[in-house]
Amino acid sequence: ALARENALSDDDTQTLRNLALVHDIGKTLGTARPEASENLLARYGEFDEGFANLVKYHDINLPWYQSMQRGEAPSDSAWARLSKRVNLRLLCLFMIADRADCPGGWEMNAPLVWFLAEAQHRKLVEEHSVRTV
Repeated sequence: ALARENALSDDDTQTLRNLALVHDIGKTLGTARPEASENLLARYGEFDEGFANLVKYHDINLPWYQSMQRGEAPSDSAWARLSKRVNLRLLCLFMIADRADCPGGWEMNAPLVWFLAEAQHRKLVEEHSVRTV
């Protein structure tokens, strides 16, 4: 539904589907560390770097939000590095999909709301280019 609402290409729609299937595969090893998911992806198949980075960074909103709350907000260069490593629009859409089951919906997830607003403020994701259902 998010892919349709955001007029994603067939390839980007498939990327979101694949991401939904494997983003937390590392949890099968008993850990939520993204490195575990990355290692399993490498073991089970060949994934391009962009996809592997979407898996790696799909939860980055929480630690970045926590840093911001401590007065150590991610730097401009950190945001620039992230935007070079991933398709930020797809990352934002997947973050929304991944938090759909939050009590009250994804909009109640303060780290995600902050991340989306910050990405838009920095013009890394066009305002209103991420539509929800």
